[in-house]
Amino acid sequence: MEAIVEEVERKYQEYVQSLRTAYPDKDLSYGRPEVSIDAGKDLFTKLSGFPVENIKELDSFWDRNFYISTTMDQRSINLVMKIVNETESANLPFVTGLIEIMLYLSKNGINCPTPCKVMDGKYVSHQQITEKHRHAVYVQTFVEGIPVGSKADAITPSLAYRAGAFLGKMDSALKVMLRNVAVK
Repeated sequence: MEAIVEEVERKYQEYVQSLRTAYPDKDLSYGRPEVSIDAGKDLFTKLSGFPVENIKELDSFWDRNFYISTTMDQRSINLVMKIVNETESANLPFVTGLIEIMLYLSKNGINCPTPCKVMDGKYVSHQQITEKHRHAVYVQTFVEGIPVGSKADAITPSLAYRAGAFLGKMDSALKVMLRNVAVK
């Protein structure tokens, strides 16, 4: 598991370096958004037009993620509002690509967060979060579950098998997506 974490961190550092090359005049420190619970609540209502019944911040290293319960069409639903860090917010095609991947996976039967359009009809909105900083913000469905590894004894052979099957299904779907993109 440690090797995977190190590989993800290495890939992310390569990505940040590519942004620094593409945007040499921009300060691309991670720039975790500074957003309080109350400000998150107001931002969600502004973007969606729906009241917040419950809100709490979820763990996140670089971004701000808020778990939000609201009512739409007389149905209670749970969503996540993601306020993207400054580095990735500077690269809108990257954020848009993440949205497109989630939409594609969802349409192809993969149980994953599904992005939701906000009031302006778009999936991603750039918002002035502080006086100096604008951040990409999007809303997605909340997928119920427990993070793998949150309990040392929770990783059983059965769970490992199911996780592998899920990742294989996701990998196959992404390969088809990439082939379709390459053809266009």
